[in-house]
Amino acid sequence: MGKVNGRNYTSNSSKLLKHLDKLELLQDGIPTGPVMVHLALTNNCNLNCNYCCYGGRNKKEELTLGQAKAVIDGFSELGTRGLEITGGGDPLLHPDVNEIVRYGKSKGMSIGLISNGVAYDKFTEWDKLEWIRFSSHVLNKPNDALVEKFTNAILKAKEYSNIDLGSVHIYHGDNQALDNVVRFMEFYKVPTRITPDLTKDNAWIEENMLKVADLLENKYNSEFCFVSDFNFKTKKDASTCWMRFVKPYVHADGFVYECPGASFSPENYRTVDDKYRICDISDIVKTYTDSKLLEPKSYGCKLCKYDYQNMLMEDLLRETKHNDFA
Repeated sequence: MGKVNGRNYTSNSSKLLKHLDKLELLQDGIPTGPVMVHLALTNNCNLNCNYCCYGGRNKKEELTLGQAKAVIDGFSELGTRGLEITGGGDPLLHPDVNEIVRYGKSKGMSIGLISNGVAYDKFTEWDKLEWIRFSSHVLNKPNDALVEKFTNAILKAKEYSNIDLGSVHIYHGDNQALDNVVRFMEFYKVPTRITPDLTKDNAWIEENMLKVADLLENKYNSEFCFVSDFNFKTKKDASTCWMRFVKPYVHADGFVYECPGASFSPENYRTVDDKYRICDISDIVKTYTDSKLLEPKSYGCKLCKYDYQNMLMEDLLRETKHNDFA
């Protein structure tokens, strides 16, 4: 089949350009709902990875069923069609995850799911998903019982033709873990994005992801594992943030935040600072129909996972003259 197209499994400006209707509204100064929304149902997790970018979270925080439905109602009313069920913790540990997925689908939303796969047997709504990304944490230092659950999760997802299956591996300097992941994903033919440990500093990320890219190309000649373009970008070029119109993050604490990458910037130390809050989930429609949301915001993040998209948004919203010319 040839090597997978990694840009189909990552956030990038190419995907953002598929939403010209929303971009045109923003360019005309009209606030609009975001392209998609990340919904973190719970901070509870069945693993304890020391490189978790949400490692400083309160693991007891969890949205109620009513809160989750309110989020879906609010963004659906605004015309948002993409719903990513994510964490925080692992969403499959939320007691109402199946009902929440059914509700999102009933509102006409396209739904993706991110999970470590361990609690796959608690999930029933596989036929409602567009895609699923399994985080491959259990392959770092294989425990037979956990690897069996992870493998069963992969095989279960493969039973459904509607699901675009993928995986994510966080590289934290362990080449044996990388070897485990590459061999597993090549065997099961699962497109897998290799991303850096974002709790490391920028110099470590840049140096090590170049090494990983070289290993994937020259040692493994991998068909299915890749390093995405934004995983090399450690220099932030955009001066403002516009992710609230692209992919805001609903935290398990009941607030909407600017983006799902706020905890990745090293100065935040694995938490999401209150300064990134956009609104309470009860105020979604009111906030997103207020022109004040179009005012530029800058948070001073040292690292921005979505810098390419923010650069595109800056170009889109920058005032220029002689616009009959290009």
